[in-house]
Amino acid sequence: MIETAPTPLSEAPTPVPARPAVDEAAGRVLRVIPVVFKQMIVKAREEMPDALCDLGETQFRIIHALNHGSFTMGELAYRMKVRTPTVSRMIDAMVARGLVDREPDSADRRKVWLHLTAEGRELSNGMEQHFQIAVARFLQPLDDEKLRAIVAACDALEGLLAGPERKEPHSTTREDSR
Repeated sequence: MIETAPTPLSEAPTPVPARPAVDEAAGRVLRVIPVVFKQMIVKAREEMPDALCDLGETQFRIIHALNHGSFTMGELAYRMKVRTPTVSRMIDAMVARGLVDREPDSADRRKVWLHLTAEGRELSNGMEQHFQIAVARFLQPLDDEKLRAIVAACDALEGLLAGPERKEPHSTTREDSR
């Protein structure tokens, strides 16, 4: 279960202007995406080596994120939508397994960068291959038109994630050159 900072009940969410297509899409995304993601994890785990099977969902996501760049603990917690102590405990376990390293920032000794070790990167690459195969098998029964629709929907969602409204307080993520 993903931990998030509690929101006081007095802070009601700002309503979205009425638009039936938005309401329908929001409902579908909330129903379908989590189920698809969980199904992909189950299918991918069926084919993964035992070394990968003891990792939790958030640990998979952390390894995936670190395979594409280095983050501080706070940045990673924000990206994973979990509390910093939760990420810290997971990182401690991953450091003990030799999957993640901590590297002090050369300009700011208070900041510590997290990155995958060679073993962690190898594990991540294997994970991504297993997930790619699992997703491809899942999508195999669809015709080309439906596959193009999925790609278009993903493009639209990706555009929203990268759009100007994105309010990510931690923008110091650095590309990992390892």
